Amino acid sequence: MTVIQFALVATGSSSLIAIVDLTARTTVSTIALTPNGTPKSIGVAPDGSTAYVINHTGNPGSFVWVVNFAGRKMVKTPNVGGFPGSIAMIPDGSHV
Repeated sequence: MTVIQFALVATGSSSLIAIVDLTARTTVSTIALTPNGTPKSIGVAPDGSTAYVINHTGNPGSFVWVVNFAGRKMVKTPNVGGFPGSIAMIPDGSHV
């Protein structure tokens, strides 16, 4: 059985995250993030279903993009305040 491993890469100022096939070392897809912002760090739910992408900005009303990984689309953008620097979640995935 072949296991394909992927990395999610924050692309900085392009408002995209890239999905990279680690075996082939190529970008296989990108996910557009709206509204525009600067993706900085990414946290992934333990089951791999959801990615949380930090919008790295100092503006009040900053947000996190919530991405459905299976559907490869952004599903919501909850506000988190100014200048979020990183993201983490507890191992059971119940809190981000």
